[in-house]
Amino acid sequence: MLNLRAVESQDLKVMQGWRNSDSVRPFVREFRLLSEDDQMVWFDNYKRSRKDTEWGQELMLVQYDGIPIGVGGFVRIQWHNRRAELSFYIGEDNFREEYVIVETLHLLLY
Repeated sequence: MLNLRAVESQDLKVMQGWRNSDSVRPFVREFRLLSEDDQMVWFDNYKRSRKDTEWGQELMLVQYDGIPIGVGGFVRIQWHNRRAELSFYIGEDNFREEYVIVETLHLLLY
């Protein structure tokens, strides 16, 4: 069963692995390999950006039966304009199936 939960600091290592993988990196904004320091800086900025009224972010860890498989949420949130960009990726190769992607989108949007 798929569910979403808040991204926490202990998730950064697995997220770094996903973002640096050849199956995810070509499809995200940040194209360079990420270090642990990069992840910590990103997480600190992410926590601050959640309070930003101009360009907020809300990201969730996607889990399947309690196992982290990806990340999804909204970035570049403009609360005053009621706009945001949907952003997600399934980091675990064996979970990139249509029903997982569709259900992840459903959880994020509804």
